[in-house]
Amino acid sequence: MPADPDPTAAPSGNPLATRDQLALEDLAMRLHRSQPVREAIARCRQLMQADPRSRTASGKATLEVDLNEQSFLACGVTAAANPDDPKVYWGLNLPHKWFGRDVAGSRTGIDNPDNVYRMIAIDAQSSYVITGHVPAIPPADVSFTIFPVWPGVIDAKGGVFPPALGGITLKELDIDRSGAFTLSLDPSPAAGRRNHLQVKPGANVVFVRDSMADWARETPLYLSVKRVSGPPVKAPRDEEALCRVAAENVERSVRFWLDLPAHYYYRGEVNRLVTVSNPAFAKGGQFTANGNLDLGPDEAYVLTLDPLGADYVSVQLADLFGSSLDYAHHTASLGESQMAPNADGTITYVVSLKDPGVYNWLDPVGLDKTLFMFRYQGYDPDRVTPEAAIRLEKTVKVSELGKVLPRETRWVTAQERREQLAERLAAYDRRLSEVFSSVQ
Repeated sequence: MPADPDPTAAPSGNPLATRDQLALEDLAMRLHRSQPVREAIARCRQLMQADPRSRTASGKATLEVDLNEQSFLACGVTAAANPDDPKVYWGLNLPHKWFGRDVAGSRTGIDNPDNVYRMIAIDAQSSYVITGHVPAIPPADVSFTIFPVWPGVIDAKGGVFPPALGGITLKELDIDRSGAFTLSLDPSPAAGRRNHLQVKPGANVVFVRDSMADWARETPLYLSVKRVSGPPVKAPRDEEALCRVAAENVERSVRFWLDLPAHYYYRGEVNRLVTVSNPAFAKGGQFTANGNLDLGPDEAYVLTLDPLGADYVSVQLADLFGSSLDYAHHTASLGESQMAPNADGTITYVVSLKDPGVYNWLDPVGLDKTLFMFRYQGYDPDRVTPEAAIRLEKTVKVSELGKVLPRETRWVTAQERREQLAERLAAYDRRLSEVFSSVQ
C-alpha cells in the first residue's frame, strides 16, 4: 500500500483518479448489469424505438449507444446519491478504459466535451465542507451549483431542467496562497461568511462544472467532501434495493432526456440557431444557442461568432438523442485552444459531412442530422446579445465555401488533420491518467 499523502503538501496526480471514483464506478457497473436494470433498459428501448427520431438513419445509428449511456449515468447517480456519506463523482463522460477496467460512457443532455462534470450528494438538513485546491493552470471557468435534482435522473415536468437553488463560482471564492480553499454548505444563510452556500429545502446535489478551454494545459480542481453534522445517518444501503432504485432511475432518466430536445433544439428553423440564456444554472450561468442541423452530402453550415470578451466560448455537435459525439477522436467540438480565429478575433466554424479541409471543421461523425450548441460563460450580459454574438449563419454548398469564408481561413492537408486529431486525443487522455490523486 502507498504511504498516506502528506496533508500539508499540494495535491498531485490526476484529480479525477480517486479511489472513491473507482468504487462508485464499480458499484454503477454492478447495478447496470443487474436484472431489474436490464429489464428497465428493455422497456426504455421500446420507448426510444417509438420516437420519430429512431426512424431516421442518424437516430438508428446512435439509439443503442444513447440507451446504454443514459442508463449507465442513472446507475452512477444511484451509486453516488448518498448524502450520509458523500463522495465526489465524475460522470457525463465518454466510455473509458483505466485501471484495468472498461467503464461505460454516460453522455446525455448535450454534455459539454470541455467540461469535467462532478456531482456531490447533499441533503437540506446536514452540514458539509468541500475542500479544494486550484492547480497551477486551472480551468477557464468553474462553478458550484446546487440543484433539487440529479442531472442523470430528473422528474421535471414539461422537459425543462429545474432552476438552481444557489451557486458560486471559483472567482468568488477566497483562496489561500497555496491554492487551497474550503466551501461550507449548510441550511443557514451566509450572514457575512465567505465561501459559503446555503442549502435550501429540496437540495439534493452539488453540480461542479470545470470548463477547460485548453485540454492540454488546464487541469480540473482537486476536490474532496465531508459531512460534518446532521441527523443520524441511515442504515447502510442494501445493494439489492439499490438495483431496484437504479431501474426506476433509468426509466425516469430516459423519459426526461427523450423529451428535452423538443423544448430547446427544435424551436427554430432547421440549420438556424435560437439563442437563450440558461437561468437553470444561476451562478456560473450560460448564454447559449441551440438548434438542429440537417445537411446533405454537398452542404456546409457556416457560423461566425464574436467572443465579446467572454472567459469561455465553445461549440459542439450532439446526436439526435442529446449525447455528445466522440469528441476524443473527432473534432465534434471546438473550444478556444482548438480553433483558429479570424484576423478580427471572431471565429468561423464549418459543419459538413465530409472533411472540407478547414481547420475549424466540426465533424458530425457521419450523421446528417445532429443537434448544435454554443456556450458563453463568464460573459458581460450587456455585451453578449444574439445580434452581437452571431456575425454570420449560413448554409452553402461545400464547393462555395471559398466564397463565404474569411480570406485568412486556415486550411489543412490530410496529414495536418491527422496531426490535429493526434494532439486532441493526447490532450483528452490527460483526464484518464492512471496516477491517483493525493486527495482522497
